[in-house]
Amino acid sequence: MPAGYTTDLPDALARLARALETEGSARFRRQLARNLKQAADPGAAAVRARVMAIPSRGGPRRGGSIRRAIAQAVRVDVLLAGKTTGVRIAIGKNTMPRGFHNAAKRFNQRTFRRPVYGRGEVTQRGQPYFENTLQAGRPRYAAACHEAMDDMADRIASRIH
Repeated sequence: MPAGYTTDLPDALARLARALETEGSARFRRQLARNLKQAADPGAAAVRARVMAIPSRGGPRRGGSIRRAIAQAVRVDVLLAGKTTGVRIAIGKNTMPRGFHNAAKRFNQRTFRRPVYGRGEVTQRGQPYFENTLQAGRPRYAAACHEAMDDMADRIASRIH
């Protein structure tokens, strides 16, 4: 399951999504999804930058950098249908190197256990990066999402009237 932080504006966005369905324009839905994604992209970029700022004490590995893999797995999901209407910044776990599928989740904890070849498991310190990074900019991201929704509502209203 990807780590995620959801900024959903449930009532307003759900009403707007229903209005888009009623209006029947797929072009409007695509434009709204694109605008909402652009509104949340600065949050995803902040998470990527924070992950890459985590200090690394290891050398080069055959499987690639885990920090780089986590940063590349950060994505913005826009959901315009169903109960979970909203914008979500998430980190996928399927692209992690060396079989460390929960790397994003583990690195976000203060400490975690991981296997070491020939020695069993060791405790490693993580650096919580996800929630704190997004919480700092949450008002900006929410305002940008509201602006994108208001713009689309105005476009729909102008088309109806």
